[in-house]
Amino acid sequence: MEPRAHLVVGGGVGERGGGGGGGVGGAPPLFCTPEEPDAEFDGAVADPKTVEEAWRRWREEVAFADDFVARTASLGATFEIDRHGRMSLREVLVHMVEEYARHNGHADLLRERIDGRVGQ
Repeated sequence: MEPRAHLVVGGGVGERGGGGGGGVGGAPPLFCTPEEPDAEFDGAVADPKTVEEAWRRWREEVAFADDFVARTASLGATFEIDRHGRMSLREVLVHMVEEYARHNGHADLLRERIDGRVGQ
């Protein structure tokens, strides 16, 4: 199986760094737009500056999420989320676990293509 052209680890970091979602707590998506919904992947390149920027934004998003969760009174609190409608904080957190798991699986497929090891 050949990976899609824009299936890259940097894209996953970019998406988790605010590219793919948007709307939680008023946070706008950083990379994707209605015209370019895959911009976080299409713009991912193996350039050290681009990689560092993706990690920097990811760290900012993690800090924002940690603070947002700490300030929210209940996991049952609901919010209007762009492209998803009304969701509870619990649903958002479960969705994030699902997204991380999916992207980690993608990274593992890419690693298998590089080093040939399977079942690790």
